[in-house]
Amino acid sequence: MKSRGEILRGHYAELLKRAAVWAGAVSIMVTALVVPTSAQAAQITSRKATLSTSVPSATDNVVFSFTTGPTYTVKGIKFEMCTSPLQSVSCTAPTGADFSTASTTLGGQTGISGFAETAKTTTSYSINSASGTAVNNTAVTVTINGLTNPSTANQEFYFRITTFTDTGYSLPTVNGQDFGGIAVDTTQTLSVTANVQEDLTFCVGTSGTTCSNITGSTVTLAPNPMTTSSASKGSAVMAASTNATSGYVITYNATSFTDTTSDTITAAGTGGVALGAGGSEQFGFNLAANSGGNFGTFGSAPSGGTGTATAPYATNNQIAYNTAGATQVASATGPSALTLYTMSYGANVAITTKPGAYTATQTFIATGTF
Repeated sequence: MKSRGEILRGHYAELLKRAAVWAGAVSIMVTALVVPTSAQAAQITSRKATLSTSVPSATDNVVFSFTTGPTYTVKGIKFEMCTSPLQSVSCTAPTGADFSTASTTLGGQTGISGFAETAKTTTSYSINSASGTAVNNTAVTVTINGLTNPSTANQEFYFRITTFTDTGYSLPTVNGQDFGGIAVDTTQTLSVTANVQEDLTFCVGTSGTTCSNITGSTVTLAPNPMTTSSASKGSAVMAASTNATSGYVITYNATSFTDTTSDTITAAGTGGVALGAGGSEQFGFNLAANSGGNFGTFGSAPSGGTGTATAPYATNNQIAYNTAGATQVASATGPSALTLYTMSYGANVAITTKPGAYTATQTFIATGTF
């Protein structure tokens, strides 16, 4: 029969064995709950790619902007152009896309300095700097000129940016120090078309300022009836505009100032003469702002647009009149907005001028040079 001491020793030994088993089980459970940590790249923040053109197959200049992560120095940066933005997916170039056409010289860099291209392929463009300057949440821009856009219109594709802490693009060993994907698109070229036709606007009347309100067809000289003691005057207007490359020319064809008995008041001629005070026969007009002389303050110079009066019709207080064919009175040398012309008529009679109703007609013609 066992002694009391032996019985107690056996009991405690059994308890210790059970405790050891439970301790082992707990150790296994704790081990199973501990997840191994793997080195994963963080996300580059504030990232974007600004294209100079979204036209398919076009030569593109791209400004990449992003902010680096904290507590490390960037010595290498790899840019990729892929059909997927995911780092875990192999980079396949979109159809027609090509990074290898990009310029070896960077178009610009900020937030970093001394970085230069070291390698380029269809899908990637890598730059590095042994000094490495981008540290601790640095805003960085890199401009790469001359890459080729994908050839398909309205296609989404992706740029990837990966930063490294060494110039060999190997550290850290898992997926770069930081990473980010950027979605961009090519777009169909949009053309907007419209036709502009040749245009020449021209109108003649006795009053008004534009072709929408110029009216009237008869100019009555005043004083009427005419006297030998002073000149009689009257005015009419015309307006012209065009988009013709070489502008326009305005001419007139005229009849003499004649009454029903065929008596004629002498035309002023093609060279122009000063308007007299009365007593000698005269008839003609000008397109000038008359002041002083026998016209007094009467008429206006051409206004608006680029049209001008032609000599001698542009001379103050001087009249001219030609009844022998077409005569130029105004012109514009290029496209012109609406120019308003005022024709100032002046006439004088002699003591021998027969009484009667005198009439002269002019047909004005505007010809555009397109």
